[in-house]
Amino acid sequence: MILSFVNLKGGVGKSTLAINVAAALAERVGAVRVVDLDPQGSCLAWQARRQEHPRAGLLPVTVSAPPKLPTAAQVKALGEGCAHIVVDAAAGDVHIAQTALAAADLVVLPVTGSETDVSGTERTVALLLESRRGKAARETPVVLLLNRLIVNSRIGEEVRRHLRRWPHKILPTTIYQRVEFANADQIGRAVVETQPQGQAAQEIRKATRELLRLAAAK
Repeated sequence: MILSFVNLKGGVGKSTLAINVAAALAERVGAVRVVDLDPQGSCLAWQARRQEHPRAGLLPVTVSAPPKLPTAAQVKALGEGCAHIVVDAAAGDVHIAQTALAAADLVVLPVTGSETDVSGTERTVALLLESRRGKAARETPVVLLLNRLIVNSRIGEEVRRHLRRWPHKILPTTIYQRVEFANADQIGRAVVETQPQGQAAQEIRKATRELLRLAAAK
């Protein structure tokens, strides 16, 4: 399975989600490749921190980056020998977004609780709809994932009401803003590695199971 995290709006937590979902997948099936399509290289930097803080028993998650202006075929080739590929697409880059869409078996569109981010995400929704009108379009499933929401705030349901106007499913599980994500990232880890029984890890595992079910049902 190739899972692409895409949003032309930056700051929605694509890289953090990509890394943590990849680790949750690796818990289930073994080797998982993260393909970093973001020029900022957030996932590659995470891997460098991971190598600086080695420890036995880490989950088999590795990060690679394709050549500049990659094709979907080049993205897929990076995952050879791995059970799954997780793609982290760059914000603001239509070509990269289109490549990630073309390669994917399932597209995940992270959205935060900010009204600015919700409005900015509409550009990506428009791109998804336009790509499906193309002659080579595939009916790749798309799911919206609420990310970085504040615990015990009402904004989650308000955002869900807004997103229901869009023609895509909303993942049942919400990922909340938790310090566990930042703490794990500092040492090149995922939350399922640093606090496997914590709330962040539980949310990531639950969301990952839902994503797998959606991909299998396409």
